[in-house]
Amino acid sequence: MFFKMLRFFCVGYRDAECAFLEVQEELSKAHRHRHQKTSTAPKIPRCVQLLIIYAPKKGLLEIFPLRHGPRVAALKVSKYGRLVYIPHGLMGFSTPPKKASSSHNVPVCFLSDEGVFEIIVPFHCALL
Repeated sequence: MFFKMLRFFCVGYRDAECAFLEVQEELSKAHRHRHQKTSTAPKIPRCVQLLIIYAPKKGLLEIFPLRHGPRVAALKVSKYGRLVYIPHGLMGFSTPPKKASSSHNVPVCFLSDEGVFEIIVPFHCALL
């Protein structure tokens, strides 16, 4: 069912490549520390799933929320690039070890003649 919807959505994107990205809200250290002192339950960070589509014929990289909402971003990129989606981590595990500085789970990169670019979407941008 999902792939039929994705196929319908991507009509007009010839030779398109897609990837999925999950972005989590980062809670501030002060917010976490405040909940440790009080008896209230800690706040669970919100999460947004994004669909990234690279259309090489248009030279366009677009980012859409997976559930609803307008397009998050559209970037003009090289027509001779590749979208690399890495759904597995070390030794084939489906959840790679978390980095302290990063809030996303699965790295998505764009390879072009200009270099390698990791796609990072801040949580507040995904809420638009």
